Amino acid sequence: METQNPTQTHSTSSGTTLITSDYYEAGYYICLGFTVQKVELVKEARKQAGIFTFTGTGLTQAQIDYFNGQAIVNLLSFRRAYIHLNALLGTVKKDVHKTRSAGSGQEALETTAGGQL
Repeated sequence: METQNPTQTHSTSSGTTLITSDYYEAGYYICLGFTVQKVELVKEARKQAGIFTFTGTGLTQAQIDYFNGQAIVNLLSFRRAYIHLNALLGTVKKDVHKTRSAGSGQEALETTAGGQL
């Protein structure tokens, strides 16, 4: 089985879009003030994993800092961001369960996270 890179980055004229399945990396971006734009639930090796999408200016530099060991944030803020990510993923999981229970035949595998985190 092939291991995927947990982070993908795409730059456009309107900013950078970053997609990650790494909770710690996602928590770091939240601590820097970036907003989760989308949360997806994907099946990965018998488990369900969360995929978090961020957009904004400065994400590329934040990603470089994170992977170079230069990520410095307040520990309490990071803890809160991590708890919030778990809550967002929990909401997606509940939506999937409700959809399956309703027997619609379709799974809601993503949600848009509106507002500031």
